[in-house]
Amino acid sequence: MKLSVTKKADRAAMAKIVFDILAASTNIGRLEIEEQPFGDISPRCTRIEFEHGRGIGVFIEFDGDSSLDREGKFCMPWCTVLNTDACLSEAFGRAVGGSINPHHYGKCTTFSDSFDDLCNILRHAVECLDSGAAYDAEREAAKIAEEGTWQERAARFEQWRVEWQAELAARKAA
Repeated sequence: MKLSVTKKADRAAMAKIVFDILAASTNIGRLEIEEQPFGDISPRCTRIEFEHGRGIGVFIEFDGDSSLDREGKFCMPWCTVLNTDACLSEAFGRAVGGSINPHHYGKCTTFSDSFDDLCNILRHAVECLDSGAAYDAEREAAKIAEEGTWQERAARFEQWRVEWQAELAARKAA
């Protein structure tokens, strides 16, 4: 039976299959299915969001109004979340059929050729993430040495935000 993103029941079935593949991970940080994540803007969309425990996340959408989705070309934008120092490895890029962003090593966007291909890519990704092969310890150490830990970066941002708010308030008062 061929599933179609144009049918609500099929989108739900596809989301459940993907959810189950991602739920097989031994280190889930977050895993959710959301109907109509964009409200009335995209009423025929089901979105699955997955975050691995080390801070690599992806979302997959089944959108009945997307010509790419109708062709089975589902986008998988893998990226690191803000509260991690993790860096993706070339092994992860190979596992999902993409290349890792060479500037920050925190993003890898790939597309599937079909729903079956999507499922296979996600199985490889989960295996790579759970085994630890998705992460590059040398890149992570270099990132921390250059930029500090994610906690240090967050503290610097918060300090900047407070200073910026004070400057805006001073400008308004002047």
